[in-house]
Amino acid sequence: MRYILVEWLINIQKIWELQNETLCLAVQLVDRFSEINRVTKDRYQLLGITCMLIACKIFEYENPTKLQCAHITNYSYTTFEVGEMEKCVCKSLNFDFYQPTLISWFYEYYNVSDKKKIYIPDTNFPFAFGV
Repeated sequence: MRYILVEWLINIQKIWELQNETLCLAVQLVDRFSEINRVTKDRYQLLGITCMLIACKIFEYENPTKLQCAHITNYSYTTFEVGEMEKCVCKSLNFDFYQPTLISWFYEYYNVSDKKKIYIPDTNFPFAFGV
């Protein structure tokens, strides 16, 4: 189920042209929320789009609206449900959103290392790093 959600979030990242950091943080928020709370199958997509919305608010200059989030789910959820899930995620995580992600670690490593020795493929997929 998580695999399907992450694949869908990757498609949203491409459609909305979001940064890789946004996707990584959204997936991390889904994982952290799922560790604390039980998420039913019918609410998992709602959690995913809500975490993407929160991650966009942290990393993106232009954020999607709750209406756009409802639209991308084919109106499976209302804007009210997106807002309520956003409150639930914020409270569950105690507003502690940013934890180091794979991509942030890679950028730090890249900045302190000899840049000539690291191969970075020409791709937007966030986990396709070759070292």
